[in-house]
Amino acid sequence: MKGRYILTIEIGTTACKVIIFDDLGRKIVAYSKEHPTFTPRVGWAEQDPRDWESSVVEGVRSVLGTKRVSASEISVVSITGQMHSAVPVDKTSKPLLRCIILTDRRSSKQCEAVSSEISPSEIYRITGNRLDPYITAPKLLWIKDNQPKVFEKTYKFLPPKDFIRLRLTDVFATEPIDASGSLLYNIRTGEWSTELLKVFRIPEEKMPEIHEPTEVIGEITEEAAQKTHLEKGTPVVVGGADDIDILGTGAIQTGLASGHLGSSGEIAVCVDNPIFDPLGRVECYPHVIKSLWVVGGPTSNAGTALRWLKDNFAKDLADRSRREGISVYEILDDEAVASEPGSRGLIFLPYLTGERCPIWDPDARGVLFGLTLTHSRKEVVRAVMEGVAYSLRDVTETIEGLGVKIEEIRFADRAAKSRVWRQIIADVIGKSVLFTNVEESASLGTMILGAVGIGLYKTVTEACRKTVKIVETQNPYDKNHETYSKLYSLYKMLYQNLYSEFKALQNIK
Repeated sequence: MKGRYILTIEIGTTACKVIIFDDLGRKIVAYSKEHPTFTPRVGWAEQDPRDWESSVVEGVRSVLGTKRVSASEISVVSITGQMHSAVPVDKTSKPLLRCIILTDRRSSKQCEAVSSEISPSEIYRITGNRLDPYITAPKLLWIKDNQPKVFEKTYKFLPPKDFIRLRLTDVFATEPIDASGSLLYNIRTGEWSTELLKVFRIPEEKMPEIHEPTEVIGEITEEAAQKTHLEKGTPVVVGGADDIDILGTGAIQTGLASGHLGSSGEIAVCVDNPIFDPLGRVECYPHVIKSLWVVGGPTSNAGTALRWLKDNFAKDLADRSRREGISVYEILDDEAVASEPGSRGLIFLPYLTGERCPIWDPDARGVLFGLTLTHSRKEVVRAVMEGVAYSLRDVTETIEGLGVKIEEIRFADRAAKSRVWRQIIADVIGKSVLFTNVEESASLGTMILGAVGIGLYKTVTEACRKTVKIVETQNPYDKNHETYSKLYSLYKMLYQNLYSEFKALQNIK
């Protein structure tokens, strides 16, 4: 054994993060760098895998360069990354195109064509996911239809984290979580679906082999060692897609739910059997713990909505932020506290970029309902937080409507540090909200995979219990929950009443 340090790499939708953890999950040193998203056409969204690789090299050199931990003390490398996208690579591991990422909508026609061959409900039954342009398979079909030479030259289609691991180890591989997000994976058999590969016209040999997330799949090559300053031969585990963040909240048993409050939101709960929604509103995918599954759903706008408000309506707070040494978000928290529950009758629909779970409507748009001359920014700030909480309640109720009981909801990450926002979520949903000590849940989750992979822990469960701690519990206030339940009914009604108008608005543009 070398040291007891784990180096993690996270290829997120907005940034690359490199973190060194000790074996207790304590962050020793970290690096983060944003990478650009290219939008060559309306509805398109791409990232260059070479940008990811450049940031990884820079990031690993940076954390090692601090001298806090030497390369010889790194026991294992573990990688996580954004889902629902894939990089076409040739046999030499060269990327052939920019990666078409999750928010890209160009494959709508491919979805329509596929739905004429196989019902979306049958796809959902096999995969636990919806047929939608945001997911991987329609994007691969778009490449086949529009870039046939690239498709033919492609040796493997690799999710972002698997591309980076390839560049470090020369090994082509993936794991069940990323595979399940492709719409080409049978979650019951744990294998690529021959039926769906045929429907999407994807040869199975172009898909990577599926391995367990904790498996040591390779080691740092001499070339990668020269670039990154890691030691040649350092073990590398398979890792897991960024839904591995569920480990960062300690959601490792039935009934525990993991909440996410990053750019988007999510509620995901552990269950002991696959749960399928007849209406296809929620997703189902395998948990890292083999006896468990995860059922849940992502929303499109959480932190994004508050950032939109900050960037457009709180520019005057920048000077105060610098003067007092606090973030603008902390000031906005204070403004939300100064407003009353319900924001004095102001309701926000947080559909600034459409919405995913549970309404799956790309045409839905943001709405501030109930504005009067007596409202000020503090009510708008609180209404935005409440609107996001309503969207999470919508997901929670959809899941529970399938017979799943949610005992509690656990949050992690710096984005969920806002006490007022967590209390609003507890009051709106009517359940206890627990906050963990974890600042980077996806990276902590992938650290756990690495630690288990090299035997620092016997099981994922043991590792979670050693590294994830509850630091605060916020229970709902009955009076606030009663107020919010009335407003939530209006929230739901507003979307229903505006459904046709949202469609009409898109036709005017």
